[in-house]
Parts: sequence; C-alpha cells; structure tokens
Amino acid sequence: MSVWSKDHALFLLERNFQNRLKPIYDSETMQPIKGQIAELTERMAQLRREMKICTNVTEWSNAVEVIVNRIEKPEATQEKSVNQEKDVPQT
Repeated sequence: MSVWSKDHALFLLERNFQNRLKPIYDSETMQPIKGQIAELTERMAQLRREMKICTNVTEWSNAVEVIVNRIEKPEATQEKSVNQEKDVPQT
C-alpha cells in the first residue's frame, strides 16, 4: 500500500471518529474516541513526512540523472570521434 493511500485511509478513519463524536456530549464517553483521533492524527503526520521525503528523493535522483547524462554525453561524443578517426584509412 502506498504512502498516499495509507494517509488517505487514515484520514477517512479520523473523519469517521470525528463524526461519531458529534452526537456525544459526555466528555468521559468522548475520551476514547478523542484518543483514537489523536493517534490517527499522529500517524497521518508521520506519513505526510514520509511522502515529503519520497518526493524529495525523487527530485534529487532526477537531478542526479540529468547531471550524469550531461557528463556521459560528451564522453560518448569523444568516443565516436576517436572511433571515426580509427576507421578513416590513411593515404
């Protein structure tokens, strides 16, 4: 299950618990549900941090790939020119 889908599932659970609280006016009855909401909120915060890290890693790896391609492109061009010089017959 992806981080996004976990976050979304926890969001739906949290919303469900909040809806269960609406008709309750007794604070003692509310406490367990509020505890569950607090736990879900904490877990959602952790998952959002993970999503941000994953996004950053993706951006960094794409940037590194571009840099590597820039470095490799001139090397490939140099190898072609060396190979072409070897193929030209000497007169």
